[in-house]
Amino acid sequence: MDLNKFAVDTNKEQDGVWFYFDDKEESGVLVARAGNKKYNKALERIMKPYKHAIQRKTIEDGLAKKLMTEALVEGILLGWKGIELDGKEVPFSKETAFKILMDEKYHDFKETIEGYSQEIAAFQQEAEEADLKNSKNG
Repeated sequence: MDLNKFAVDTNKEQDGVWFYFDDKEESGVLVARAGNKKYNKALERIMKPYKHAIQRKTIEDGLAKKLMTEALVEGILLGWKGIELDGKEVPFSKETAFKILMDEKYHDFKETIEGYSQEIAAFQQEAEEADLKNSKNG
């Protein structure tokens, strides 16, 4: 088996990939890979003040959700376009994204973003790129 099947594009992991909700690519979200460096650093910084509560498993569910959503907005959800609410376009900002993702009625939207961040194939090198590297190295 060729390991290039597992080769990832580290730029895509950090800078994100567009996932579209329509065929015309007019509405979508820009999502970085789960566990990327920026996300991990944000998560570590955000969770640090609550380290003992997390270790003791005494952190409240609502607070844990808030902290995880902050990290998601800082390191995974990098942008969107064509997103509307009540017929009006919602410009992307971290603050707006946080408010929407914290709202329980949009939990499916949040879970969709989390799912996109874990789609391995979206962050892998294109087959052509892997083949090109093989021909240069071999």
